[in-house]
Amino acid sequence: DSYMYSDGEVHASYYTAGSLESIKKNIELFDKSAIEIIKNADIYEYNLKQEDDKANKHIGLVIGDRKKSYNTPKEVISKKGDGIDLYSMISMSWKAIKEQQEQIEKLKKEIEQLKKEMK
Repeated sequence: DSYMYSDGEVHASYYTAGSLESIKKNIELFDKSAIEIIKNADIYEYNLKQEDDKANKHIGLVIGDRKKSYNTPKEVISKKGDGIDLYSMISMSWKAIKEQQEQIEKLKKEIEQLKKEMK
């Protein structure tokens, strides 16, 4: 297990998240509704404590302590509980897009059917 920490910005030309089956175990299809998870999450604007209050605000999720809930989905909270697992968040976004596309295609079929019935 390796861990990198920076108290500032990190820049890279690209980032590759390891995703080969050979490095994973307990693989199961994610069958929860990504759209519902995303709909129930709250997105905030905020400044980091080391930034000036007049600095441009960041936009994102917030992980609170046990006394305060920011409606951050557990599915995207990092293993240590102190950050967001961006790979999980992106993957959930992909699943939500797939779910929305299925809804769009279903609605298109219903519209076509209604058009035929009106003729």
